[in-house]
Amino acid sequence: MAQHIIHGFGIGLLAGGGAAALGVIVGSVAPQWQRICRLALGNVELAINPAVEEAIR
Repeated sequence: MAQHIIHGFGIGLLAGGGAAALGVIVGSVAPQWQRICRLALGNVELAINPAVEEAIR
């Protein structure tokens, strides 16, 4: 009986950890999703060079 409870608790911890990891991944990728799609479709972004920006100002 106790073995089943501990096993269920372990599965719950594993599922909770997986849900937390999935939440972090979605939370970090979601704001950049449009940019990721544009890059995947071949739209190249120009690199930002701070030295060049200072020279332009």
